[in-house]
Amino acid sequence: MKNRLRTMAFSLPEIIIVMLIVAIAALLFITTLRPNSDKLVLKKLYYNAYRTLSTAAYNIQADVEDYNNKLVEEADAAGSGEPAENELRSFPGTQAELCEKLISNEEGYINISGVAACSKVVQANSEQQFKDKTGAELKEMATFTASNGMYYFMSEMDADGNSIIWVDLTGDRAPNTAIWKKEAPADIVPFMIANNGIVVPLGYPTYDIRYLTARITNSDPDVTRDSQIMSFYGAKVGAFNNKSYKLEPLSWADPITMSNTEITQMVHNATADPNCEDRQDTEFPACTVLVEEQIRR
Repeated sequence: MKNRLRTMAFSLPEIIIVMLIVAIAALLFITTLRPNSDKLVLKKLYYNAYRTLSTAAYNIQADVEDYNNKLVEEADAAGSGEPAENELRSFPGTQAELCEKLISNEEGYINISGVAACSKVVQANSEQQFKDKTGAELKEMATFTASNGMYYFMSEMDADGNSIIWVDLTGDRAPNTAIWKKEAPADIVPFMIANNGIVVPLGYPTYDIRYLTARITNSDPDVTRDSQIMSFYGAKVGAFNNKSYKLEPLSWADPITMSNTEITQMVHNATADPNCEDRQDTEFPACTVLVEEQIRR
């Protein structure tokens, strides 16, 4: 028995060699896995923020329409004609009103932690305002903090009733920057809440597929033809051929101008889809943009 046990044992050099091989394999595995994992986490965080804002804005607009429809039905039943204009509701017309709706405890549009400060606003189109800020400083700047730890920074509404909202996807964790770099994507990103309750991605995440991907789809629900996966900006160009349609917010030009050379090169690569015919500006376009809801990369 002793001889049998002795033949199954490993010498010290053999054990060291095996441990070195395992360590090298583990290092290679981590080095290979981490970039893809970072991309996956970034995309999940970005889509979570996009979905949260989209759902909140949609519900606000839906409540407005439900209330107005109820007034119309009551007026019809009473035979009193159309409701008075001042009785009808509309999508919030100021930053403060929209903020109060987004964080309302009664409706629960966005769950927040702590106390919100709707009076705190940031510039709509400045990346530099977040530069060199610590997590604590960003939290102090934020209009409110979501229950998942993301910081939301609201700007004043523009003349058309549209709002730019910046979101710090990682909260007080690094990198805490809105300046995009190819090797280091920013974690503070902008969105637009349009005056009809539709949320539109803006800026560098629309060009960089590490944040968001989209497809071109036909506006006719009876036509099932989706394009390959591409960047959100590429899908906009392909679907609308650089035209803006009044009934299609996704075709609006980004109010935040990105001057980074690498982003500009990516923008120039976008081409129009020949299957998406041009129409007049006042008509609904032949194609639309379908944001990918599942993480595919």
